[in-house]
Amino acid sequence: MQLTFSSSTPIIAYDSYNNDATAANWTLDSGNAFVNDSNLVLTLTKSNGGTRVSTTRAIWYGNVTARMRTGKWAGVVTAFITMSGVKDEIDWEFVGNQTTTGQTNYYFEGYTANYTHGGTATYSDSYENWHDYGFVWTPDSLEWTVDGAVVRTLLKNNTLDQASGVYEFPQSPSRIQLGLWASGEKGENEGTIEWGGGLVDWKSPDYTENGYYSALVESVAISCYPTNTSGVSYVYGTNVSNVPYVAISQDSTKIYSQLATGLNMSAGETNATETNSTYGIIVGSSSSDTSAPSVVGLWRLSLLLLVGAGALM
Repeated sequence: MQLTFSSSTPIIAYDSYNNDATAANWTLDSGNAFVNDSNLVLTLTKSNGGTRVSTTRAIWYGNVTARMRTGKWAGVVTAFITMSGVKDEIDWEFVGNQTTTGQTNYYFEGYTANYTHGGTATYSDSYENWHDYGFVWTPDSLEWTVDGAVVRTLLKNNTLDQASGVYEFPQSPSRIQLGLWASGEKGENEGTIEWGGGLVDWKSPDYTENGYYSALVESVAISCYPTNTSGVSYVYGTNVSNVPYVAISQDSTKIYSQLATGLNMSAGETNATETNSTYGIIVGSSSSDTSAPSVVGLWRLSLLLLVGAGALM
């Protein structure tokens, strides 16, 4: 499946999104984005703090590739990542003015006590040239790719934490996110500012002439991991051995008003009645609480088409 961009591509503001993934492929979570010459333009201004868009459906293993041109300015970070509701994360980040080096990373449930998971890859200038940056994510391994070539491999077996007995490997359904943000703002910690190449230059001609810094995305290609299980959504249940339990569901994830919550998806609907049998994601928030199930839509390769809300790919 190839997601491309045009002037008619719907991108729904996240605080207006009712979790019906059939309405659009993307939400605008923050900042400002627009389409120019069939490219999605992610912007960073001094006032907007950066831009992030997310897919409305999630992928649970598969191959994802983004064709992009990054920023080139100190203190400005371009990001192509996956993020789950429990903060499992897979990263490509393009830092500051390092336009021939990209950074790869991964996190398990947001654990950042030590930053030892990073790697790097080199290629031709990422501001001047289009590149295809990718993840190949299976239940047993994770590969990062550039222009189809594998530049890093992580095996799940090598992520076992001996103390807890848990594999600290991304393993929960995740949305795809594209972003541009400022690591070099006053108020950020010194380590982040240094990592991103220093402070953002808001007086640069590149910024003052356009009114923003930008990164470009031409397309995102998605191929889901083969499975014999079909469904329109996934459900988080009670943790099993410190890892969230995930099950495929046929339940809708659509909510009916801004009053709705994960425990009352129909709140605000005429004649709505509360139910404890169906759970949905809370609009406007990202919760890592897995004490109660949360229905989120999926893209699944076995379905051969996009279905469901808040969905599996």
